[in-house]
Amino acid sequence: MESHVLVIRVNELRMRNVELGIGWGVKTQNSEKNFEREEEKGAVRSTPQKASSPAISNTPTTNTSKESNAPDMKSFAVIVTTLDKRKELTELRGEIRRKNEELVKWKRYNNRERYCSRLEKEKGSLKRKIESLESNEEKRMKKEQDEIKRQEEEEAIKRRVRIEEEERLRIRARYNAQNADLALQSNNGAN
Repeated sequence: MESHVLVIRVNELRMRNVELGIGWGVKTQNSEKNFEREEEKGAVRSTPQKASSPAISNTPTTNTSKESNAPDMKSFAVIVTTLDKRKELTELRGEIRRKNEELVKWKRYNNRERYCSRLEKEKGSLKRKIESLESNEEKRMKKEQDEIKRQEEEEAIKRRVRIEEEERLRIRARYNAQNADLALQSNNGAN
């Protein structure tokens, strides 16, 4: 049941992205209308960028909680934020492409140095914004991996302490049993 709900939610997200023209390269009526409007304006058709879906494939398909039949909302949040970041990155890359086209146009036809330098600054700021988004994503992933590693280490330490405690209890029980046997033997010998 839970995995079925998750699959339905992922498919809804995919369909929403297809309608918005983000990723997966599927044309819809809306994207065709937008393309026709762009052609009327003289815009160049850009090929849709395919978005890989590591966040979708890495999300758990079942909820480990036996008390609740509700899907894991954290995995939905990860999917949605990842898709939003992909959308933002795609938009920023499109802006860089448009700035490059404007830059070439102004350099070629008008040779306006000030305008060109402003475009280059804007392009540089967009690139920095992309790099910061990507580095933030990498930091978040590293933080999650470190947290998982720390939890595994804590579990290993707890396991080792538990085993040592069990061994001490066995030794103490064996020692007490030997002392009890010696006491019985000494009592039997004294009688």
